[in-house]
This record gives sequence, C-alpha cells and structure tokens, in this order.
Amino acid sequence: MLATEINNRIYINEDELDLFDSYTGVIPDWKPKTELPPFTTLKILYIDIETTGLFPDKDRITLIGLMNERGQELIISSENEAEMIASFLRIFEKKKPDILSGFNHIEFDLKFIISRATRYGIKTPFNVAKKTTTIRTAIKFGQPVNYFAV
Repeated sequence: MLATEINNRIYINEDELDLFDSYTGVIPDWKPKTELPPFTTLKILYIDIETTGLFPDKDRITLIGLMNERGQELIISSENEAEMIASFLRIFEKKKPDILSGFNHIEFDLKFIISRATRYGIKTPFNVAKKTTTIRTAIKFGQPVNYFAV
C-alpha cells in the first residue's frame, strides 16, 4: 500500500513510489521557424569595461576591452572618454555582431556606456527598457530577479 492514515496523519511507503518513471511517447524533432546559421559562423563580440567606480553619473570609463569570436583582442584606452565610447561604437557598427557577450555586460557595462554616451551627446544603438523584466527562477536575496533589459 502506497499511503496509510494513522491518527489523522498520512504515511507514505517510499518503497512503493515509482520515482523512475519515464516518458515513452514520441518526442517530435524540433524544427525552428527560421533558418538558424551554425554557431561557428556567428559574429561574436565580447565586451568588458573598466571604470573608476560603480556610478555612471559620477564615475568614468577608463578602458573598453573587446574580443571577437576568433580570440583577437582589442583594448580601447584613452584619457578622452568620449573618444573611447565613439571608437567602441564605430567598431560595433562595423562588426554588427550576431551575439554581444560579456560578464554582467547587460546589467552593468552597456548601461554604463549608454549613460556616459548620453552625457556627451553620443547616440548609441542600445536602449534600456522602460519596464522591468522578472526572472522568477533566479532568486536574489530571497526575491525573483528584476532588471531593466538592454
């Protein structure tokens, strides 16, 4: 017997549980709605910035590091922050990457670049969403993660 009730409590006989049941139906092949290029043909641009602090309203960008899908690196560094940002944007526009990647590049790097570019009147191809996106399966301090997507 799988379950027994004793004194208003239900006890489960774990030996009777079938925890290893598997789906026996046919799973159809996934067919994308659009033609996807092979990953090895995608243009990828990895980005990382270094700053004097965490607040774009008072801190500045000191370096922009880039790497392409072949591992070729480029470091943009200048005393002129506006020139660095403009140089990065020219490279970005020329490369037109299929994937822009980095460590915390959405939540920090791109938002910092957008803020500093706006300060200098430089237009960027990026914008920050007006509404937050919530990831309920990612928990931070006991709450789902909310962020403004770029």
